[in-house]
Amino acid sequence: MKIFVTACALLALTIPTFVAPRQAVADESRENSCQSVVGTYLARSSSPSDPTSVSSELITFNGDGNFTATGSNSGGDPDATSFANQTFGPTHGSWKCTRNREIIARGFNFNYRTRNGFPPSISISTYRLRFNSRTQTVAGEASFDVYDLNSTPQNPVRLPDIGGPFQSNYVGNRITPE
Repeated sequence: MKIFVTACALLALTIPTFVAPRQAVADESRENSCQSVVGTYLARSSSPSDPTSVSSELITFNGDGNFTATGSNSGGDPDATSFANQTFGPTHGSWKCTRNREIIARGFNFNYRTRNGFPPSISISTYRLRFNSRTQTVAGEASFDVYDLNSTPQNPVRLPDIGGPFQSNYVGNRITPE
């Protein structure tokens, strides 16, 4: 009988760990102040090679780990002869925040065919940003690589990229209701 009572007590203590193993991850996320990153930012990006080439972007970090980004230059050049100038759609992806408040985000977007036949493609954008809770800003670097539309860019055995990496410096301010 003593063994039965001990076994029941042990099971009662360990079952919650197996039933809800992700709870610790959710608590850790709150402790890392990642929830304070959630929101929409108006950002400016510029190329390290040409700082006068500036564009704007709206980027939203959702509390569920998803993000979207829409660039002011998404209209691009319909006659573009470079992936960097091609028209493109919004970026959708996921993000995480590390213990030192670095935001790492990765998203996909589609690039559209140009009038002169430049092919449609898919891009992966990667953001490495620091969050400053005092100023409510993000700053860092963003880059994207372009892949054949029929490739699977997240697959480790993928087709080589056909353009990039295209780098940019990135600074964003949180949009607030006041």
